[in-house]
Amino acid sequence: MVQDEIADAVRRLGAGELLGKASYAARARLPWLLCRRRTVRGVAAYFDLITDDGRMFFGDGFHLGFFPDGRQTLAQALDAHTDLVCELAGIRPGMRVLDVGCGIGEPARRIASRIDCEIVGLNISRVQVRQGRELIARAGLAARVDIRHGNVLQMPLPDGGFDAVICLEAAGDICVRAADKPRLLAELRRVLRPGGQVGFSDLVFDRPPTAAEDRALRALLYHSGHELLTDWPGLFAAAGFQLGAVRDIQAQTLPTWQHVQAMYRQHAAQVQARYGRRLAPGIAHRIDRQVAQVAAAIERCGSYPALSATAPSTPVSPRPCTTPARTCAARNRILLLTCGSWIFRRLARTH
Repeated sequence: MVQDEIADAVRRLGAGELLGKASYAARARLPWLLCRRRTVRGVAAYFDLITDDGRMFFGDGFHLGFFPDGRQTLAQALDAHTDLVCELAGIRPGMRVLDVGCGIGEPARRIASRIDCEIVGLNISRVQVRQGRELIARAGLAARVDIRHGNVLQMPLPDGGFDAVICLEAAGDICVRAADKPRLLAELRRVLRPGGQVGFSDLVFDRPPTAAEDRALRALLYHSGHELLTDWPGLFAAAGFQLGAVRDIQAQTLPTWQHVQAMYRQHAAQVQARYGRRLAPGIAHRIDRQVAQVAAAIERCGSYPALSATAPSTPVSPRPCTTPARTCAARNRILLLTCGSWIFRRLARTH
């Protein structure tokens, strides 16, 4: 039965795409198995894995929608969230803007199409960087929007090079450890000019979810509940930023989950066309269940700060020398090769 399902998926997706997905899934899963937590490479693999399906069934904005009065479509709400963070960052014509954790560049595309500014987007996912460059080129904005591959915690960017920064529902993805959160804000302060402004939003928890909800969070969002226990306004203040507007937009983001469920239900035929009649029902049912569990956890345990923060007018200290943690890298590579070999053998038997 498993061989029949794999063979069906191979016919639908193609062996190359299916092998790629299996490789991304293995790389995203291994850190949880070996280190009991996410890693930067695991986050990159997760977004490499989900990007194609996310664009097909959700859209090009990899963040929750913002529904000011609940009457927006999902596409309108995704744009409204971008517009909100853009306003919090105080972006104006002529500015040089940094978008950290930029997804495939859809927020940057929208901002640059409405405001005559220059934007650099930074992303750890090579799949999203490639697709983001294609998206920006099709929009005719390549001269003003530059999508780059890189780790936001160690940005290959000069000190004080930006007038504004946006971080749109990306901080939790970027920060795989508690120590990374102040490190992220130190990097934002470093690359901002004195007095530069940050527009920020992210999902946080104020209490842990249930065990079942936590499993759904890891599967759907690649987070565990305890990782989301964060006081971002307090961290910004501790990093020397001056807080401006601070609001909780959780209630206005919750309708996103109903739209996601409806989207998958409405496009059941596309799910089957992509994954085949054997795999599609299980995929659709699992996603529907996980979305319901995640939405319930967020409504009960979560909040969603959206804030504006201004960098101090004093110069930053010299950038410290840091070395990336490689605790799990060697074991991950060995197990990834093992998993890849096993998957290849299973696929070969189907032909």
